[in-house]
Amino acid sequence: MLYDFIIINKNDKAPLYRQIYMSVRKSIETGSLKKGTKLPSIRRLSADLDVSKTTVNGAYEQLCAEGYSSAIHPQKQIKRHLPQTSQKSIMNMISAVKALMTV
Repeated sequence: MLYDFIIINKNDKAPLYRQIYMSVRKSIETGSLKKGTKLPSIRRLSADLDVSKTTVNGAYEQLCAEGYSSAIHPQKQIKRHLPQTSQKSIMNMISAVKALMTV
């Protein structure tokens, strides 16, 4: 496989999208993936990892939400090494806190 930086374990309790997301994120943070590097297409990566396109899309969307990659299609590019909190992330956190407070 061309993407040896993406490590998943289908027997792990962590969701597959999260494992993909964490592998890519770690590669960005350690400098293994440089700014401007194109990530594999959703279709290609899902076929190579033998997971659904929805799984890969979920990982890519999380990377975008946290500022690790841009929303360029079909291949997303690494945007920066250190994420900045996006407004969407902040709104998601606020919603989660509100939900916990109502329990």
